[in-house]
Amino acid sequence: MFSLFSVGIWYGMMSGSVVQALVLSFIIYRTNWNKEASVAEDRIKKWGGGQISSKENNIGTVTFA
Repeated sequence: MFSLFSVGIWYGMMSGSVVQALVLSFIIYRTNWNKEASVAEDRIKKWGGGQISSKENNIGTVTFA
């Protein structure tokens, strides 16, 4: 039953990596990225990290004065 030796370790590491990838993919899929960006913007404003401005292509950038 326990005679897999290094093959068992290999299977264990690979199955752990697959489970980790699936869990992280699920977390990334379920995350509300607009909300997270808003929270990050609030933190930058709170800690004085610079002004938030937008360019012509509507991508937010942080300018440090």
